[in-house]
Amino acid sequence: MSGHRGLALIVTLWVLVILSVICLSFAHMARVEGRLADNYYQRSRASYMAEAGLERMLVELEANSASYTAPDGTWVEITSEDEEWPFEDERFEVRCTDECAKLNLNTATEEMLAKLPGMTPEIVDGILDWRDGDDEPRPEGAEQDYYATLNPRYACANRPFLTVEELLLVKGVTPELMYGTQEQTSVEQETPRLADLVTIYSLDRDVDAQGQARLNINSASEEQLKERLGDVLEDQAIQAIIQYREQSGEFKSVGHLWNVPGMDREKMKQVVDRVTVRGGEQTAESVEPGGPQEPQLPQLPELPGGPGAPSAPGRPSGGPVGGRQAPELLGGLTPPGMPMGPEGLSPEGMGTEEQGAPAGGEERGTGEGTLVRGLINLNTAPAEVLLTLPEMTEEAAQAIVSARESQPFTNLGEVLEVEQIDPPLFQAIANYVTVRSRSFRCVARGEVPQRRAVAELTAIIEAGSSTPRIIYFKRGDSMATGYRSVSAAQYEGL
Repeated sequence: MSGHRGLALIVTLWVLVILSVICLSFAHMARVEGRLADNYYQRSRASYMAEAGLERMLVELEANSASYTAPDGTWVEITSEDEEWPFEDERFEVRCTDECAKLNLNTATEEMLAKLPGMTPEIVDGILDWRDGDDEPRPEGAEQDYYATLNPRYACANRPFLTVEELLLVKGVTPELMYGTQEQTSVEQETPRLADLVTIYSLDRDVDAQGQARLNINSASEEQLKERLGDVLEDQAIQAIIQYREQSGEFKSVGHLWNVPGMDREKMKQVVDRVTVRGGEQTAESVEPGGPQEPQLPQLPELPGGPGAPSAPGRPSGGPVGGRQAPELLGGLTPPGMPMGPEGLSPEGMGTEEQGAPAGGEERGTGEGTLVRGLINLNTAPAEVLLTLPEMTEEAAQAIVSARESQPFTNLGEVLEVEQIDPPLFQAIANYVTVRSRSFRCVARGEVPQRRAVAELTAIIEAGSSTPRIIYFKRGDSMATGYRSVSAAQYEGL
């Protein structure tokens, strides 16, 4: 009997050991799941703080009534500490940059693209081939035949860029050129990253400093010219404008007013911000003689994994973006963040916009002004972008930077106060420049410092109408590929 009792004791001890192990395992699992739930909760708190910061920036941009856009504007940075809101231990910080401080990939001419730092003939031709509507490659460019040989292969878009990150698909463009190396990102770079110099979102309205739609000097009658410019120009000068129009054809640039007899620098300063040569929605170069026309937008060829195929990570089911088949990008990943659908920017990036009043808390004037994409803001563009303008010299670019540091340009006429801007240079750049912007890139960061939780959102905001709107939205770091893009309607429900 004693032997059986000893065996029962041993069995009992083993059962207790096994039960203890099971209990400890369950306790460990519960602890891990508790930590995961808490981490998710803290990340959610940080994410909602970032969204709160983004909404606060939308309010700030809507209330912005300044007639120019400068780096010292209230839209540059907003933090929760500035607002004095009763948060617990959460905080947010929103930083914005002007998209008109960059060169627009969809509207820039070949000569302008070639002047960007790090550009080569191969990349310039590749960009032009990517956005044009044909399958004829340029001397150093690439079309469908080249991209079909890559692994993974993808189609040449043959339409305007949908995102800046799409530039990584173009022949010759490398991540190092776009974003710099890891060593470069930790110290000040001698050469700016290409991602900081290019955009597809630059936008402004063709209105003067008072918010009035500019007068088209190619179609205005004598009475309209007198009404709008009569306080500066005598009847003789107005007649000279009409005669110049009849003898030399249409003005190709507002800078060509300088060619009219009787016009001098002082008169140009007062007149140039009131007039335009554009009509209807325009791109910056479309009024230039011989400038590239906006490419046609053909349907992209179907690729493996087309509609109905399983979705790749970060890609909407079936892959269509705005009605077009998205290329297989970087091994199945679409570019981080996608353009918004019907409620935001159209996939072409050049769709019709509603003609609302200029952004701001109050209407400035009664004119609406046409939308113009691709303009460069002289108040915010770095010297590298200014140097891409036609005929621009380093001396003139540095003079512009120096002048705006002491006093931002409040209207286009004030640019002529810079001595280095002579008549030929102004005539060359007038169609490409502005002193304000209607599009901004905002990076909102939410934090719960005590729990080390951080969330970041990136959004492109267009303030071209009375109510600013989000046309691009992405969660995560701007260089990350693990992201979740949403539509404007989904964003409202977040």
